[in-house]
Amino acid sequence: MADPQLAEAVQTFKALQQELQANAQTRQQLISQINETEMVKEELERLDEDSTVYKQIGPAMIKQDLVEAQTNVSKRLEFIQGEMRRVCDKHVALEAKAKEQQALVMKLQAKQQQQQGTAQQAA
Repeated sequence: MADPQLAEAVQTFKALQQELQANAQTRQQLISQINETEMVKEELERLDEDSTVYKQIGPAMIKQDLVEAQTNVSKRLEFIQGEMRRVCDKHVALEAKAKEQQALVMKLQAKQQQQQGTAQQAA
């Protein structure tokens, strides 16, 4: 006989694990975006003030002011880093929830095994 409380706890734990995995993938994507954006920022900083910079908008390349391009890249980097902090905070919270849920599952499993042991001894 399966304990419905245990089954629900296991299901919740599995859902938390999936959410943690999705969160980890998001973190990886953000790390890649941060690295790319930092490389672009470094390249823009190496240019002379009179250098021509182009921005791709759809299939077209549009001329852009160097200072404006540097500002846009800096703002993008700040935004991505903010997202990264948010995702990391969420990851910490999810890990704590998953740890609590895992403890609950283990407690319920131990209780069920104890009940089964008691029932077998009575039989």
